[in-house]
Amino acid sequence: MAERSDENGESGAAGTEHGSNPAIAAWKLSFMTWLFALCGLVVIANVYTMIPITGDVAQALHASIGRTVWSSSMFSIWYAVGFLVFGPLSHRFGRKQIIVSGLLLLTLTTFLAGFVHTAGQLVLLRAVQGFFAASFQPVALAYVFERFPVEKKGTAISILSTGFLMAGIAGQVISSWVTERYGWSNVFVLFGTLYGLGFFVTWIILPAGEKPNRDARFLAAWKNMIVLLRSPKLVGAYSVTFTLSLAFVGMYAAMGDYFIFTYGLAPEQVLHIRAMGMAGMLVSPFAGRLIARFGVKRVLAGGLAGAVCGLLLESGMPKVYEIAGSSVIFVAGVSVLIPTFIHLVGILGSRDRSGAAALYTFILNLGASAGPLLHPVGGFRIITLLLSGVLMVSMVISVTLRLSAEPAAEQARMK
Repeated sequence: MAERSDENGESGAAGTEHGSNPAIAAWKLSFMTWLFALCGLVVIANVYTMIPITGDVAQALHASIGRTVWSSSMFSIWYAVGFLVFGPLSHRFGRKQIIVSGLLLLTLTTFLAGFVHTAGQLVLLRAVQGFFAASFQPVALAYVFERFPVEKKGTAISILSTGFLMAGIAGQVISSWVTERYGWSNVFVLFGTLYGLGFFVTWIILPAGEKPNRDARFLAAWKNMIVLLRSPKLVGAYSVTFTLSLAFVGMYAAMGDYFIFTYGLAPEQVLHIRAMGMAGMLVSPFAGRLIARFGVKRVLAGGLAGAVCGLLLESGMPKVYEIAGSSVIFVAGVSVLIPTFIHLVGILGSRDRSGAAALYTFILNLGASAGPLLHPVGGFRIITLLLSGVLMVSMVISVTLRLSAEPAAEQARMK
């Protein structure tokens, strides 16, 4: 598939730090930011679409719940594997090429998933879906790090992160609503249509990224990732990233059963409470401005303090609406932290941004996958207390990160 390069003479935005790349017009930067955010939302939403409709799918395919659950597990497994593949691939073949090709293949496999006749076919297609879905997030982040001017990166990353975060709730709400009205298979038809639109618009509007390195090799790329893990600063940032996604998914996984079995709420009511968490995500687009004003360490400390406060309130509040309100505080804290760590990882891994972004998304997904495993530890209140303790440790790690003058200079120019 041929890439459509940006028109010559386009102006209006500052050039990137990569002198070989022409500047991108200001309007196109804004459009691309929101395009990436929306594509990220619908791509990552597929991680969560099966959660509320597993029973419907099992009944329609005459399969057990246990076997149908594998459609989510296989998606997550191959989603994580894909992160380690598409980062190196994008370095060799180009960021845009991988993004548009991944969206096209994701479109086809998603449509096919809506027409399966057995649980085995669904599990297989969900695994393929997960693998191709992984082509978007790390490569889009690497594209932003490389092509966006410094003063636009903070806001762009914050908006992208909002889309990534909203996917966890939006995926469940959309799949539940569509299944109730039109049947579970139309969930995949809808998402396939959205991916197709994303592919077409991205192919048309997205300027080419940095010149591909045709000599790049997978083995060398993975060796570079191992080298990145030798950096204490990156390891510290990755460890906190793991705890954030662990806490986010772990809290919501425990909340559902708690509201159903303790307060007698219907699953639809629990879904509405989860949707309330989106209010906390509204602060995410302002993370870049907060960093520019207060600095990375203060934003990290403030975000973690907010998340810990929200969890502690959730564990102590006796009424449903009080717990729901406390969850918004928790989500607001996490929503500030995710874009902050994305930006920080991009700076600390500046010698290999695609590898740093791939490792970031891989570790973030590992934390999210580990979240539901906390369920046997105890009830909702015990889990929220445990997670608040984990995030307190992360707060200590964050404030002890020693940042060089280079990140500080770049943060000062963010808007």
